[in-house]
Amino acid sequence: MMQQKINDISEVLANLTVDAPKRLLLPKEVAEMLNYTENQVKKKSRNRELPSYKFGKNIYFDRLELEDMILADKYRRQSNQEIDYQVSKAMSK
Repeated sequence: MMQQKINDISEVLANLTVDAPKRLLLPKEVAEMLNYTENQVKKKSRNRELPSYKFGKNIYFDRLELEDMILADKYRRQSNQEIDYQVSKAMSK
């Protein structure tokens, strides 16, 4: 009886599919993610504008590092209000 329950649970677990996002991405996948061409991604990697890892001739990107970079404040585009504030502050000096 116990063995049958274990087998049933094992079968249910085997049929579960979890679509976890890949951690390491290829340049083509990063290009789709960031709306760049593959060549732009490779160039940004070479120029160290995008965090990447090279193994042999292959380039890989860590999804979490890219997401962190996108969300980081230094890469965030400023709103017009923020720009106007900085301009007025600089002009008042």
